[in-house]
Amino acid sequence: MSAASAAIATPLVAGDEVLSVLPGTLPVAELTRRLADADAAVVLKLGRSYHTVREALSASGQLDDTFYVERASTAGQRVLPAADVDEATVPYFSLAMLPGAGDARRSSVRSRWWALAPATWTG
Repeated sequence: MSAASAAIATPLVAGDEVLSVLPGTLPVAELTRRLADADAAVVLKLGRSYHTVREALSASGQLDDTFYVERASTAGQRVLPAADVDEATVPYFSLAMLPGAGDARRSSVRSRWWALAPATWTG
């Protein structure tokens, strides 16, 4: 998780925010509820469950605020806005990162991605 957080160049939490670590294998209703209630979240075990994770992110209103990180800290690292991910290509070693809302960390996922993409990310 720390390598993925470094890859998005964004702190996950600040101050009293609580980070929730969730398995992508939860049922969509449970994952939706937990994402809606979270200050910040990391969803692990994406792989074949990305369709469910994406559905839960969308239903909780968090899809546009979430980063997708694949193979963090390796030569194959990819970082994208979660909304732009092709479900058919998601490997097991990937995660979804929803930074806390403080300091406008959520308001600029797409703009931060475009600003940093040429230097560090592929997509």
